[in-house]
Order: sequence, then structure tokens, then C-alpha cells
Amino acid sequence: MKKMQKLGGAIILLSEGIPFFQCGQEICRTKKGDENSYNKDDSINEIDWTWKETYNDVFQYYRGLISLRKAHGMQNAEPMPWLTIRSHSWKLLKAVSHSQ
Repeated sequence: MKKMQKLGGAIILLSEGIPFFQCGQEICRTKKGDENSYNKDDSINEIDWTWKETYNDVFQYYRGLISLRKAHGMQNAEPMPWLTIRSHSWKLLKAVSHSQ
């Protein structure tokens, strides 16, 4: 579960645009598997803050991703040319042409 949370967080936070994730996702909150909990009681919707200690490595990973996003100006909704296919293809073409 930790690996899936980290992968999901990386995809969301390193993608272009404005990231969105659910409250508690950074501490592996599951809402006990309930997909539609808007009308459920507090036992389903409450956040168990002890999970922050249990899943501290995931929390720190999200924190690092947010710092990376801020440090590289990724919090704007502007395109990131260093992540686009075109940019990657150009770097690959340059590397191939220099190796020949």
C-alpha cells in the first residue's frame, strides 16, 4: 500500500496543472474502503492522526514532493517543458546524434 500511495502522490504532484488529492492521503487514509462516505458517521470519516506516525515515511515523501514542486516553480499551471514528450525526444535525439 505504501508504494502505491507514493507512486500516486508522485504522479499527482509532478504532473502539470493544479494537483488534487484527498484529505489524509499523505498518511494512507482509506475511509475503511467506503467509496461514498458523505452520509456516513464519524467512525468512517474521521482522520486517525496516529497514522501520521505509522506512515511517517509516506508523509515525508509527500512533503518532499511538495517542496520539489515549489522549488522548481511547478505550483503554477504553466507547462513544464522539461517534462514534455517533445523535450524528452529532443534530448534523446541529441544524445543519439552525439554518440555516432
